[in-house]
Amino acid sequence: KDNIEVLWEDSAYDSKQAVSVFNKLVTINKVDVIYSFGGPMLSALAPLAESKEIPFIATESETKDCEHKKYCSLFRNSAEEWGKAVWHTLRKENKKNIAIVKNENQFMNTFVQGIIDTKNSDETVEILINALPDMADFKTEVLKIKDRKFDVLGVFLLPTSHKGFLSAVKMHKLKYDFLGVEQFLVKDNNIGIEDVVNSAFVHTPATGINFKKTFTSRFGFSAGMYYAVAGYDFVNLLHDTISKDPNLRKLDLVKALQFTGTREGIAGKYQVKKTKNNVPYYSFPISVHQIKNGVDEVVDEISFLE
Repeated sequence: KDNIEVLWEDSAYDSKQAVSVFNKLVTINKVDVIYSFGGPMLSALAPLAESKEIPFIATESETKDCEHKKYCSLFRNSAEEWGKAVWHTLRKENKKNIAIVKNENQFMNTFVQGIIDTKNSDETVEILINALPDMADFKTEVLKIKDRKFDVLGVFLLPTSHKGFLSAVKMHKLKYDFLGVEQFLVKDNNIGIEDVVNSAFVHTPATGINFKKTFTSRFGFSAGMYYAVAGYDFVNLLHDTISKDPNLRKLDLVKALQFTGTREGIAGKYQVKKTKNNVPYYSFPISVHQIKNGVDEVVDEISFLE
């Protein structure tokens, strides 16, 4: 965009490094807005952005780090909307009892909490395994859950744990109906366990057919595609906002970015809303995928437009 210069730094998903690059961008590069990905970065940077009066946009659903902060917005659906999307799918399948295997990770914690908070009184959620982020060997852990009864097993694991857990499921010849996030859609994560993940339901940010084709033709398929679409929408929103008033900065820019009504994004219409604890977030369409004989098929799209 002609009125925006995009600079980027790699935080390596490390909060200390995130603080270092944040200070560089603000102090040396004199940036006007920070756009960030990842839970550790949100926790570290939200208070820093507030103290330095820098508009801070994070692609996360966790709200506690943005509470009582004027400069922090979440460029992603709320945890409540993710939970509602999951139950929308489960109720269509007549499934009421979900067991969960997850990593101890802010993204996974927030997603699972959204499912817990939006269940009905006759529905149950039970966390069976809460693994460290680098855990790869689940052979023993799987045996602990093989006799448990539930309708669907939610797998909310990072790549190493995802492959390790599902490989253990296959080794012990266990059969489950699965539900999870985008790791199920990355073929490299599922080599050798394609039969295990078949029929799994997956919830992701909607991408739009054209964006998906363009992204995969340039970069190949990766889970990052489902986050790149938000970045693309944000740059377009920032461009259009600044075009209307090139002098917008600081809190005035934050307020201008929080538009009223709806806006057409790369994957459909989206809105700005606020969570129950008054944190601004952007509500996008959510895609429901199902793996059918090795093919990722979008079977539903859920929107929370008001």
